[in-house]
Amino acid sequence: MNEFYGYDAGNMLLRHIAAVLAENVREHELCYRDNADQFGMLLKYRSREKLSVRLKMIQEQIHKFRLSSNQDYHILCNFGVMIIEKNGMSDVNADFDTVMNGALLALESVKGNEMDSIAFYDSALHEKAARRTEIENRMWSALERREFVMYLQPKFSLKDGVLHSAEALVRWMPGDGKMLYPDEFIPVFEQNGFITRLDMYMLEEACRCLAGWRDKGYAAVPVAVNQSRIFFYDAKYLNKLEQIVRHYEIDPSLILLEVTETVAMNNLEQIKDVIARLHGMGFKISMDDFGSGYSSLNTLRELDVDEIKLDREFLSTQSDTTRGEAIIRNVIHLAKDLCAATVAEGIETKQQLEFLKSLSCDIGQGYYFSKPVPADIFLQTVSEIGSPQHNTAT
Repeated sequence: MNEFYGYDAGNMLLRHIAAVLAENVREHELCYRDNADQFGMLLKYRSREKLSVRLKMIQEQIHKFRLSSNQDYHILCNFGVMIIEKNGMSDVNADFDTVMNGALLALESVKGNEMDSIAFYDSALHEKAARRTEIENRMWSALERREFVMYLQPKFSLKDGVLHSAEALVRWMPGDGKMLYPDEFIPVFEQNGFITRLDMYMLEEACRCLAGWRDKGYAAVPVAVNQSRIFFYDAKYLNKLEQIVRHYEIDPSLILLEVTETVAMNNLEQIKDVIARLHGMGFKISMDDFGSGYSSLNTLRELDVDEIKLDREFLSTQSDTTRGEAIIRNVIHLAKDLCAATVAEGIETKQQLEFLKSLSCDIGQGYYFSKPVPADIFLQTVSEIGSPQHNTAT
């Protein structure tokens, strides 16, 4: 509101919200403004259902704010709720900070969500917050102790079954021996910015691995490494990449930098410029999760990528129908016309493999070939697999 309509309009909205809350508080209830666009209420309730109905009525009144009859924006209001007493018994230590922290934690879980705009604090949210705190308290020391371990999953040519490349995947191996998978810590790192440290660490691990293979006389196997969107807005990003590959004397063409389609859609002009410069340095670019967004074709038109990875959900929902098969076939053909290789991940059955081969998909990866394995035994594992055209899952 402040940015597009000015501070006077923003203040009008705040006054509107304050008026709505004041009109809705009853005897022995309170409302207040905390800071910025955040308000609080202390309400009596008889049941969670009736409280939700009441909050939705307040929400509708806030939604009615209008600067003009032809405005093109929509006010989104979310609620985080913490119950202090239930059935006459106190659920929590009802000091102000505890209650506010619980309500804010609930609010954070639905912030920006229009369909599910009210959240109640519960033990699951508490456990999630405690887990997040534990992860954040350990992440720096884990990096120093090299607890983040690179696993590699092979990618094979679907035409002849030859090993094409590998994707670097991270596992967290703390001192207690209980391995953590990416879905447990990556979302936390993406929110707090630590993901950039981890991505650069993984890039260096990939270069270290490639240098080790080279020194042992093994054939070069290109490695794909995920890159955070934050890097594309970091002026020092390219210098960091160059320093790492120079230190390990790695041919940049052996590194495939993976960016998600949603990252690419955020700022096409900026991404285009960075990709052009990365190509100039010798790196190759892969677009991950293709088909998960709504502007896929526009993204393909704008970005010069070397590889397109079909989103596994896109494949699973499209491959069961004639229309879906036609979509996948034409995406693959379009990629070929753009001189980009196509990769299908998540292949788990021979039927899926044959389906993708029939559509002339270039590269495949998934449990049908091999699970991700520690980098130090990757080449041995791949050699034991043999030709994936005739093997089941390993």
